Amino acid sequence: MNPTHRRRWLGRALAAVMLLATGPALAHSGTGPHNYGHSALGGLRIGVVRSGTPFAYRRDGAPRGFEVDLARAVAAEMAIPFTLRWMKREAALAALGAGEIDLAIGGVLEGPPPPALDRVPYLVVGEHVMVRRDNPFGVHAADDLSGTMVVATMKSGGARFAESLAGAIAESGRAPMEVHRSPRAAYTPVAVLFAHAAAYFAPSAAAALQSVGPDARAKPVAGLFAPEGALGFVFPTAAFELKRDLKLALAQVVAKGDYTRLLAHYAIPPDCSPFR
Repeated sequence: MNPTHRRRWLGRALAAVMLLATGPALAHSGTGPHNYGHSALGGLRIGVVRSGTPFAYRRDGAPRGFEVDLARAVAAEMAIPFTLRWMKREAALAALGAGEIDLAIGGVLEGPPPPALDRVPYLVVGEHVMVRRDNPFGVHAADDLSGTMVVATMKSGGARFAESLAGAIAESGRAPMEVHRSPRAAYTPVAVLFAHAAAYFAPSAAAALQSVGPDARAKPVAGLFAPEGALGFVFPTAAFELKRDLKLALAQVVAKGDYTRLLAHYAIPPDCSPFR
């Protein structure tokens, strides 16, 4: 085996070992007919910025979450080794500019990328209608919000989404949906909490009757979603080859069903997929 082939083989082996060591089991070939050129003899240096559970978070000192496992899957598809480096947002942006990391994932960028950076999106984020896990008010569609009281943070995207739904209900002549900044009393039954995607698994007293048990956790209602931004692989604009390889590898991960399996593993609703 010549040195070039040996380095490539070692890269594939290391990527496979790192994938098997952590995260849910996914099936990857990583040796398909596609020609991934970026860092074929080196590896990907990935900065991870916290975006919260279940997206990108730390547990036992190690990066975890949907975005972390997706990065592993993409690196495995490209058949190259990678490193994960936990970083604050400002440090990740500086490292991208200085060439100290190849790309960043997590909460590094949700709005439009600045001119110096580019992005390959893998999640749509925005405002969701959140209900208690057992959904005691039976909220499954916008019509079910008629005659309910809901909570939304003032001047937030959730509040804007709530007001738009309330306006549509009022125009239809149905019983109004009342939008409040906080429950009227500690034990007021509130049907819905409007919240950003990062609140999926946050304990919520406002989402329903006060509780410290499992029912205090909220879940999103499928289809009631107002997109506001995206999460994705962020990298320097000049990294044309990396962008091509990331898009191709991500497309393969989606086509094989691994992306959908990761969504299900982390209980992220299909509304958040840009590949629907």
